[in-house]
Amino acid sequence: APARARGLVLMNTSARPDRPEVVKRNQNLIALTRGQGFNGLSRPALEKALHPERRSGATLIERMQAMAARLGTDAFLNQLALDRADGRPGLSRIACPTLVIWSRQDELRSEEEARELADGIPGARLTVIEDCGHMTPLEAPEAALSAITNWQLESCR
Repeated sequence: APARARGLVLMNTSARPDRPEVVKRNQNLIALTRGQGFNGLSRPALEKALHPERRSGATLIERMQAMAARLGTDAFLNQLALDRADGRPGLSRIACPTLVIWSRQDELRSEEEARELADGIPGARLTVIEDCGHMTPLEAPEAALSAITNWQLESCR
């Protein structure tokens, strides 16, 4: 809805399509979940989303597990079934102010993917959050809020 979007924040994401091995893994997880049910996300999967120094912290892992449980089976299956087509050709059509946030220790999305977004969207700004993994709003809420607030103040001038 380009006419309604006044701004866009893209955080730790990518416009690239899923690699074939990711599509295959997701298909296997869908079949497994439909057969056995959804029991939440594994600790190793959650740990990979965090900064290495936060992986042993039980509180953050428990919070993430509780979030996954609240979202439940349907949300998990919907996330796995998303058709992540190549969005790169459409980036140049994004016309609203855009902030791309990438976290330095994000092992799920690369800096290259973040730069690709920022370079592909006219006028987009890239902000890097230091000492943070993929779960920026949980790991570094103050830094994420500051990045968004500062960008919002500057883009509204």
